[in-house]
Amino acid sequence: MKRISVITPPLSEQQRIAIFLDKKCGEIDEAIALQEEFFEELEAYKQSVITEAVTRRHISFLISITKYILPFKKKEYLCSLK
Repeated sequence: MKRISVITPPLSEQQRIAIFLDKKCGEIDEAIALQEEFFEELEAYKQSVITEAVTRRHISFLISITKYILPFKKKEYLCSLK
């Protein structure tokens, strides 16, 4: 088997490199966590907008029923009492 020669930097330089990489990985992990939190908040906002739109539509529908349907039912009820 052939021997392969590998050149490695001194231990102090390896430690500096490891510290640098740990710091950068920490910054990347923090950025990813912030982005995930942002997307969770965005998803919650989207749900609230959908809920509000559906609720408003539902309320508008109920108001229209109250304005147009209930008067007819009231007249029908009064007619049936006579």
